[in-house]
Amino acid sequence: MAQAQQLLAGFRSRKPPAVLFVTLDPLSDTPAALAQYLSAFDPRIIGLTGTPRQIEQAAKRYGVASQSASGTLEHSSRWYLLDDNMRVARVYKINTPVSAMAQDIVRAQTARAAATWSEGAP
Repeated sequence: MAQAQQLLAGFRSRKPPAVLFVTLDPLSDTPAALAQYLSAFDPRIIGLTGTPRQIEQAAKRYGVASQSASGTLEHSSRWYLLDDNMRVARVYKINTPVSAMAQDIVRAQTARAAATWSEGAP
């Protein structure tokens, strides 16, 4: 979560990216519990939950592995850069420097702005 805080802090003069935190434990992580947990980090981080089936489908779609081990939930941890259609544009290891992710986000924002401008040009 510290990386998410750093990432968002670096976007003072630009539109910050949407940062989503998706629970893998929807039975424990209610919307209220997620909101309380995430408020300790940055109010711009959006917590997502759903039914166990929805979470299972999302984890499968994005290649997140998880298993229950002795009362705890073990899972893979990654950062995903998604395009406007929620398709994976890039996957980052959890220890990827924030600066590298920020550069990719700025490039994507710049490309999106250029595409939007050219579509609206006469």
